[in-house]
Amino acid sequence: MLSRCRKNSLWQAGLALAAGLTVAASSWALEHVEMPGWGRVLVAVGPAPVYGVLVWAMVRGVRLMDELQRRMMLEALAFGFAGGWVAAVVYEQLAEADVGLPHLTVHWTLFLFVILWVGGYAAAARRYR
Repeated sequence: MLSRCRKNSLWQAGLALAAGLTVAASSWALEHVEMPGWGRVLVAVGPAPVYGVLVWAMVRGVRLMDELQRRMMLEALAFGFAGGWVAAVVYEQLAEADVGLPHLTVHWTLFLFVILWVGGYAAAARRYR
């Protein structure tokens, strides 16, 4: 029998996968399918409800955590947000300086934030082991 926290984690992973797939499908459709302007708007905002449910599930997951897990998550989010912000600003300044770097897209910026968040969580988990 799976614990309540583990079930929630599996559900969150499924939602994250669904969110990623809806964004991929939306991006593909916007690039390859001819649509009127209102259709493009609907396809572009189509993933938003899935992301809304994902945010709700993540908040619910944090509420199910014990004190130590919450502390680790807070440290990971702080590291991911602050580190991602600094890295994105420095990278964009270098791109503006015409040193041969392309400008970041929102996808790469979010990817950077997630990678730093996961790294921060791994560091916190190791610290509190």
